[in-house]
Amino acid sequence: MSRVLVALALLLALALAWQVWRAVRAYRIERMTLYPPRGPVRAPDDSIALGIANVSFTSRDGKTLHGWYVPSRNGAAIILVHGSGSDRSSLFPELRSLVNDGFGIFAFDLPGHGESEGQVTFGAQPAEAVQSAVDLVVKRPDVRDGRIGVVGFSYGGAVVARAAASDCRLRAIALVATPADAIEQTRAEYSAYGRAAEFGAFAVYSLRGIDLKGERPVEQVGKIAPRPLLIIGGAEDTTVPLAQTQQLFSAARDPKRYVIVPHGAHGRFAEADSTYTRTLGDFFESALLAPGANASDCPK
Repeated sequence: MSRVLVALALLLALALAWQVWRAVRAYRIERMTLYPPRGPVRAPDDSIALGIANVSFTSRDGKTLHGWYVPSRNGAAIILVHGSGSDRSSLFPELRSLVNDGFGIFAFDLPGHGESEGQVTFGAQPAEAVQSAVDLVVKRPDVRDGRIGVVGFSYGGAVVARAAASDCRLRAIALVATPADAIEQTRAEYSAYGRAAEFGAFAVYSLRGIDLKGERPVEQVGKIAPRPLLIIGGAEDTTVPLAQTQQLFSAARDPKRYVIVPHGAHGRFAEADSTYTRTLGDFFESALLAPGANASDCPK
C-alpha cells in the first residue's frame, strides 16, 4: 500500500509541476509584451537603395520616439505600426513592398520598444504616439492632400484602431492580425495549454496593474467608417486566431474588406503568401491614389 501511495504522490507532484511549468512558460512569453528587448534597431542592408532616413520626433506626452522615413514618390505615405515584443524592423516586408510601389513610409518604434523612450502601455498613450506620427507626416512636402494611410500589426493594430477612431487624418487603415478583444485573444492563445497557462499569461498584466477589459478594438473599429478599412487574418495564426479577426470585421462598417492569408502564421504572412504585400499595395492605391480619393473627411 505504501508503494501505491508513493506512486500516487509522485504522479500528483509531476502533474502539479507540469501545470506550474505551463504557467511560468506563459508568463515569460506574455511578459515580452510589456518588457520587449530594447536598443539600436538595425536598418536593412538595402536601406540606402530604399532611401531610408533616421527620424526622431516628440510624442504628445513628451517622449522621444525614433523611426525611419522614406520620401513618397506618388504623393501618399503609409505609417507602419509594429506588434508587441518587437520594433519597426519587424515590418521590413511591408516597408520594401510599399516603397517599391512609390509610397512614402514612416515606420517608428512605439513607446517602450526599440529605440523609443517610455514604457509599454495600452489605451490612449500608444494611440497618441500614432497621432504624433501623423503630425509629422502630414507636414511632409512629398505628401499631397493629406494622403496618409496606416498599417497596424497585432498589438499595433489595436493601437491603430483606437487612433484611427478619433483621427480622421488617417485616410485608409489596414489592420493585420489584430485582436478584437485583448482578454479573449489571450485566452484563445493559451487555452490549448490549460487554465494554468492562462493564469500565468494574465498574471503579467495584474502585476503591472493593467486592466485589459478596456482593450477592445472591436468597439473602436466601427468608428473608422466611411474611410476604407482592410482587415487581414492568417489561416494558421494561433496567436490571433481567425475568429478574432472575423469578429473585428463583423463590427466594422463599410467600406471594408476582409482577406485571409492561407498558411499565414503570426508575423509570417509575407513568407506564407507572396500576394499579401500586393494586397496591401492594391488597397492603398485604391484608397489614396484613385480619382476622388484625396477628399478629406476631416472638419475644416
